[in-house]
Amino acid sequence: MIKKRWIDEADQINITPMLDVVFIMLIFFIVTTSFAKETGVDVSRPQSSHPTKPKGNILVEVKADGQFLINKQSVSLPAVRSRIETIHAEHPEYSAVVVADLDARTGDLVLVMDHVKSAGVDQISIATSRKP
Repeated sequence: MIKKRWIDEADQINITPMLDVVFIMLIFFIVTTSFAKETGVDVSRPQSSHPTKPKGNILVEVKADGQFLINKQSVSLPAVRSRIETIHAEHPEYSAVVVADLDARTGDLVLVMDHVKSAGVDQISIATSRKP
């Protein structure tokens, strides 16, 4: 025979204190949250009266077989500096990008970078090219 047990008031879970805590936390977060719109200064930038020229690059490639290319034209190592000086004289705003093959000699890369720097180009970037 199964005994039936009646649920007493003492056996029930009283959630009133939990609701009180939740409401107090809700009030706390509402009060501490600021809804004020922050003010800022609108900056109106002046427009330039002189259009700027797009900057270009001098592309210097160092191949694994010891070949050197400047803007896709083959040059010898001693001629690298004079060719870059010529391009830099025509376009002083240009920067140089030295692209070396992964198998290129490090000495060749350093020599080319020295020639580019001595030709007067201040901004030099280095990149690598992968074999297809």
